[in-house]
Parts: sequence; structure tokens; C-alpha cells
Amino acid sequence: MLVTAALFLATGVSAASAQEESTIGDRVWLDLDADGVQDAGEPGVSNVPVLLYDSATSLVGVTGTDASGLYNFETAPGQFQVKVVAPAGAVFTTQGVGGDQMDSDVDPATGFTALRTIVAGANPDLDAGILPATLDGRVWSDTSQDGLQDIAEFGVPSVSMNLLNEADVVIDTTSTATDGSYSFNGLTPSVDYTVELVLPAGATLSPQNAGDDAIDSDFESLNRRVAVSLPSGVTSGPADAGLIGVQLPDATGNGIVWDDKNGDGVQNGNEKGLRTVDIVVTAADSSTFTVTTDASGAYTFTTGPGQITIDVDEDSLVGNKIETTGNSTQTMILAPGTSTTFDPIGYDNQGGGGRGGGGRP
Repeated sequence: MLVTAALFLATGVSAASAQEESTIGDRVWLDLDADGVQDAGEPGVSNVPVLLYDSATSLVGVTGTDASGLYNFETAPGQFQVKVVAPAGAVFTTQGVGGDQMDSDVDPATGFTALRTIVAGANPDLDAGILPATLDGRVWSDTSQDGLQDIAEFGVPSVSMNLLNEADVVIDTTSTATDGSYSFNGLTPSVDYTVELVLPAGATLSPQNAGDDAIDSDFESLNRRVAVSLPSGVTSGPADAGLIGVQLPDATGNGIVWDDKNGDGVQNGNEKGLRTVDIVVTAADSSTFTVTTDASGAYTFTTGPGQITIDVDEDSLVGNKIETTGNSTQTMILAPGTSTTFDPIGYDNQGGGGRGGGGRP
């Protein structure tokens, strides 16, 4: 960035009368935790323009921050104020919340510091904190292959995502969560970043920019990348990706069937599970299979994710039993890679009094 002069003078002050130089400056930094204080590990922001004004509001100097976020003006004594020109979309942190050496001195609304009287040999620190940007995105299984996120389409977990800087160097890596979401935090506002997706085996990317930017796929299909530049704060995309032909992890369902001796619909401490009760499971593809409760009345199964229905085969029950919980058939959405517990199902011997032990002898 350009520095317009080596020595800056307030209006009405001649170089001859300036007996000793002073220094105005310090640092523009990324306030990662938004507390208004420069903490260890919070990086400087480079290439930020900084303007120096005198008491007559005349512009007397221009410079810019270096790679560490530092800037500096050498001045004669006088009254000066600094204006930090935030990157487009950036927001300044809270002003004046800590010690003068570590806080942010600029007005968040204007970027100006207060007017300071600079005496010979003084070196006031005038810092500015900028709030970071956060990139949020989602990778989903585009079963309809239309490039749009539909309500019944699941996120894809464990997809590797790379963040690249303006020099095309990978600076961060993450993986999608169970619901397909991912995020990169602590980004500098208005800096050009690139997000790169590592395709899972056998998958291809959905059509790019097929509709509403909030729900479409943003990644270019050949290089698997999307360019982003963000304002301060949390931003959702544009960094979503639809995948076609991806294999989602199976889901697990479980539950219990018990002998509801008193018929109150609540499993009490002395009420045991019903063993050898058959549970018919209808999978998301409409196929069916059967699992059987164990000695404790518990059952578990693994299936592909989606809408799953379980139904008690009451022919497998021993005795003249009546359901007490009204939920022998249940339907739930099982997400990939998750374990879901269905509501407990109770049965009592019709007419009261139960075997207390099993579905089958």
C-alpha cells in the first residue's frame, strides 16, 4: 500500500517547528471471538487502507497494513485521527472494551478513531478489530438428480472439504457432519477463498446453479470447486453440493416390547421385556424383513436411511394380550449413520394379570 510521505504535519505546523517526531499506528486484527480484545493467536489483516487526518479534517497521510496487520505514521506534534477503511462487507468489533494497548479504537459505524493530541515523542496505539466471516455449507444426496435440495434428501457425512486461499493453497480442511453440514471459521471478510470438494468413490456432482441459490448445488462439476467472498458474520453458502450416486451409511433402529402388568402404559421397574416377539420392518425402499426381541424384550436392526416403519407381529405374542401403549405400528425417518430409538411398546394380558416374562414360552 502507498505511504504518501515520511513525516506528516498537522495543518499550520511547519517542518521547521517540528522538534521531535512521533509515531501513530499499530494494528488491524481479526477478532475471532468477537470480544473486542486482541487475544493470542488472532491474526492481523493485511492490505487494509488507513487514512490520517488532522484537526481540520484534512487528509494528511495514507498507508496500509502489512502482512501482520501493522501500520505506522511518523508525525510531528499536533492533533490527528485515523480512519481504517474496512474491507467490503466487514464489520468492526466493539470499541474501547479493554486496555488501550489491546482494544479496538475505531468507531464501528465510521471507522474513525477519536481526535488525539500527539506530543513530541508520543507513540499512541490506535488499533482496529474486524469481525470474522464464517462459511457454512451442506453436501447432500441428490436422489432426484435435479440439483436442488429436497426435503426428503439426506446430507452426506464424512465428505472431505478443502479451503484454499487466493494463492490456491489449501489452508484448512474439514469433513461434513452426519447431516452433511460443514463450516470454515475465522475467515477474513472480502478475501477471495475457494472451497474444494473431494468426491466420494462412485459419486458425481449435481447440475450447478439449477435454481434458488439457497437450495441449489454451487460446485463446478469438473474441478469440484466454488469461489466465495464473505462479509463479517455467518453466511450460508453459496457453497452447497449435491451428489449423485453416493452410497449413504446405513441407519440403525432399536426399541423394546414389554409386559405391562398393570396396563398403565408405563414400564415400571418390575415389568420385564417380552422375548421372542417378531417386529416387521418396512424399509425405505418398501422391502420388509423381520427381527425378534431378545430375552430383555429389546430389538435392533440396520437398514438403509429413510422412512422406516416397524409393526409388531401380534401372532408372535403368547396368550391373549392387548396393547396398552397404542403404538405397535410406528413410522420414523432414520438419517444415515445414526441410531434411532422407537417408542417402547407395552402389552398386558387381557383381563389383567400377566405371565411377566415372554411373548413365547
